[in-house]
Amino acid sequence: MDCTCPRCASGQTQRLPVLYADGTLIKGHRSMQTTASFLASPPKPMTYAGPLVALFLIFLIMGDIAVARLPPDSWLVHSSLGNALQAAFLFSPLIVWVFNAYRYNQTTWRKRLAQWQRSFRCGEVFIRS
Repeated sequence: MDCTCPRCASGQTQRLPVLYADGTLIKGHRSMQTTASFLASPPKPMTYAGPLVALFLIFLIMGDIAVARLPPDSWLVHSSLGNALQAAFLFSPLIVWVFNAYRYNQTTWRKRLAQWQRSFRCGEVFIRS
């Protein structure tokens, strides 16, 4: 495979996955990384846990504040429909987040990871098929 840079014609190139692995040292639970390795890092997938917890707590608190401001005999507080609306308000953003993260990880992230695996670096990053 021809690994010369298309811009500067340098043969002194290195694959990004190799550059990343060579500059990363994992010792126990800690990892250290060179600047070159950091710059050659693979694309990260969207996470599910952290943002879901944050969204859940934010909407739980907002829902609690909203319900606390309602009159005590309000149908939103004491009816099944009101409880269903509150649950929808609480869980809809979570479901949307999970769906978007799953879709991103299955499509965009996989394409970016495949590009990263075919990428080389001399002074600039370039992709070889």
